[in-house]
Amino acid sequence: MLPGEAPEEPLAEFWLGGHPKGCSSVQLPDGTWTSLADLPRKHPSLLGTQRHPQALPFMLKVLSVDPSWGLSIQAHPDLELAHKLHILDPINYPDASHKPEVGVPLSPVSLLYGFRDESSMRDVLSRFPEIKSLLGEKLAGEAERKGGEPAVRRAVLAALLESPRAVVEQTVLSIAARFRDEESIPREVEILDRLRPRYGNGDVGLLAIFVLNVVDVLPGSAVYIGPNVPHAYLEGDLVECMACSDNVVRAGLTPKFKDVSTLISMLDYSCGRPEAIPVQPVGGGFAELPIPATEFSLRILPHGSAPAQFVPEEGQPEVLLCLGRSVKVTSQRSGDGLSLKDGEAALIPAGTGPCAIERSEAAVFRAAAGNLAALKGAP
Repeated sequence: MLPGEAPEEPLAEFWLGGHPKGCSSVQLPDGTWTSLADLPRKHPSLLGTQRHPQALPFMLKVLSVDPSWGLSIQAHPDLELAHKLHILDPINYPDASHKPEVGVPLSPVSLLYGFRDESSMRDVLSRFPEIKSLLGEKLAGEAERKGGEPAVRRAVLAALLESPRAVVEQTVLSIAARFRDEESIPREVEILDRLRPRYGNGDVGLLAIFVLNVVDVLPGSAVYIGPNVPHAYLEGDLVECMACSDNVVRAGLTPKFKDVSTLISMLDYSCGRPEAIPVQPVGGGFAELPIPATEFSLRILPHGSAPAQFVPEEGQPEVLLCLGRSVKVTSQRSGDGLSLKDGEAALIPAGTGPCAIERSEAAVFRAAAGNLAALKGAP
């Protein structure tokens, strides 16, 4: 997207990368613009030794999740399943790659993530007899006694997501009516009431609120979402970094294609609440998020005005995003400088060498290619 082409309205997602659904444009030193997807052919030296069909093996995103919309109930397939889905249904699964991702909150973020444990499931069934009734006496009893076991979690989720629309609507309306005049509303009902006007009372995604964990992540921390993990962002602003893929299996809370049977069959039912990601200082003022993704790494310079410096990965390009007033990046090798304003990003070419950063009330996010050699032999 060239400068000035963004619509004059709020945007839910801002993509930086070479994915065909939202490919970035790059301004070259001579002032001309070109698609990032064309760089491997036109200017291969800028990308160094790494080679990827979409120029970069990762995407950097800024998300702003409207609490009245949220994001869909979804999971990302692992590499093997992503390859199979792409072959079987290339229209709805246009990428053959998986999509590990990390989210870094800019404001408090809430999301659904992983399955409730046995104690939490018993609590839900006690507080919401409507869900217990929908499951039936036998399955509800198993959920109360063994709600943390993967087989039981799968049976409960399948019973909810495969319910007829009329049954879902009746259940949702019953829950909403019971708490309509209450002063204290449970978190699940608050989310339900926020989303049902958007998607309708019969959307099965509304029932996932009662079996998945509601998680709050604050600025200064992060959440990693690996393959086959059920999740849905509910509200908040965050920066995401992920493999260059839009491979998503959805089941509800979206007008997009839904594939409930695939989602049920693929999920990791051992998954609970997300683990905290310990930030590791890497020098120059930056900190890195240690995550198991092979396609990318993400380093962060927290919001402030102090000078900083960094050395780009050897032989690899990086994407540098400014969030805040302003940032100036200067190559210590050539002396060339580049100034960025809030929301602007730069492609740091391979071989740039050490860089100095001057900033004014800004944070800097650096995304770089990861260990692509680890992907050799993948389908």
